[in-house]
Amino acid sequence: MAGTTRIRWIDVAKGIAILSILLHHIPFVREDGSSVLGPYVALYDVCLFYVTAGFFLSTRKPLAQFVLDRTRRLMVPYAVTCLAMGVFILALKFMHGSICPPTIWHSRTEFLLAVLFGAGVPFPSLPEGAGYIGAIWFLEAMLVALIEVRILMQITPKHPALGFVSTIVLALCAVTLRRKLYVPFNVEQGLAAAPFLYGGWYYRRLGRLEATVHPALLLPLLIVAAVAGYYGMRPSFVTPSFNGGVLGLIGGLSATLFVIHLSKILDHHTPRIARVLEFYGNNSLIVLCVHLAMLNCGANYLVAKMLGFFWQGVPANVVSAGHIALQLVVSAVVATVLARRRRGKVESRRAEGERSHAQREPRHAKTEPLHADDEPPRAPNAPKHLKANPRHAKPGLG
Repeated sequence: MAGTTRIRWIDVAKGIAILSILLHHIPFVREDGSSVLGPYVALYDVCLFYVTAGFFLSTRKPLAQFVLDRTRRLMVPYAVTCLAMGVFILALKFMHGSICPPTIWHSRTEFLLAVLFGAGVPFPSLPEGAGYIGAIWFLEAMLVALIEVRILMQITPKHPALGFVSTIVLALCAVTLRRKLYVPFNVEQGLAAAPFLYGGWYYRRLGRLEATVHPALLLPLLIVAAVAGYYGMRPSFVTPSFNGGVLGLIGGLSATLFVIHLSKILDHHTPRIARVLEFYGNNSLIVLCVHLAMLNCGANYLVAKMLGFFWQGVPANVVSAGHIALQLVVSAVVATVLARRRRGKVESRRAEGERSHAQREPRHAKTEPLHADDEPPRAPNAPKHLKANPRHAKPGLG
C-alpha cells in the first residue's frame, strides 16, 4: 500500500459502498412505502468504508503528523460542504414560488447547531433547537475512529488482540452513553465504528488483501447477510447501536466480506464494470459531499418538478432513479475538474523545480566563437615565453 500504487479492487469495493449509500438514502420503494434495498445495503455500506480505511493504516508517520493529515483530509471537505449548504440556505430567503425546494433546516440557528454537533439523524439527546447535518456525519466519526485506532496501534504494537478488545469495550461504552448524552463531533459514532477499522488493519496484516476465495464460498456469506437484512439485524453507526446484538454484527461482517470478495471477482472478470466502480470509489469523498448537499437542499424536489413537465404523475421510483443519476453526473464533473486542477498544480510544481534546478547548475565555459582580439588557450605544456596569438608567433621551420 505504500507509494502511489493503488489496489484496484479496494476502489471497486468503495465504489459499491458509495453507490449503496445513495440507494439507502434515495430508496426504491414498494407500494406500502417501504424500501426495497435499504435494509440490505445498510448491512455493509458504512461498514465497508471503515474496513477499507483500516487497510491503509500504519505507524510510519508520527502520531501528531498522522492526526494533522487526517484532520485536514476529512475536515476541509466537511467545512466546504457545510459552507455551500449555508450559502444555499441564505439564497432560499430571496427565492419564492413553487420552484423553491424545501430543506431539512427551519432556521440558521438550527443549521449552525447541526454543523457543530454533526448528527446524522434526529436524536432525542440532542440539545433543543439543534438540527441534524445528514450523511456527512460520517467524516467526523471516521476521524475519531482513525485517531483511536492509531493510538491503540502505537500502545499495543505486539499485542493486536489487546487493541481489538479495547476498541470493542470503548464501542460498548459509546452505545450506552449515547442514550443519555450526545457528544459533539460524533465521538460516540467513531468509537462504535473503531472495531471495524481495526479489523481492516488486521485483515491486511494477515496478508489477506490479495487472497481469493472460491465463488461457492460466497453463498453462505450471502445467505447470512440476506437473513440479517430481512430481520433488520445490523450495526448502525449513525445512531450508534447494534441491532440484533451479536447476530447483527455477524450479519454486517458477512455482508462486508461478501462485497470484498465480490469486488475481487469483478476486478478480475469484468474490467469495464470495475473501471466505473473504481472511478466512483476513488472519488467517494466527493460523491458523499455532493450527495449530502443535493439531498439536504431538495434536489429530489427539483428532479420531480423537471420530470413533471414531460410525465404527468411520475412514479416515485422514477424520481429516485433520476435523482441518483443526477448526483452521479454532478459528482463525476466535480471529480474531473478537481483532478485537472491537481494535475495542473503538480505540473506547475514540476516546472518550477526544473527551473530552480537549472538556476543552481554551475556556469559552463564560454562556447561562443573567439573574436580576433581574443587570445586562444595555450597548450598545457607550452613554454610561458611563447605567445599564443598566431599573428605574433614565428613561422615554423620548413
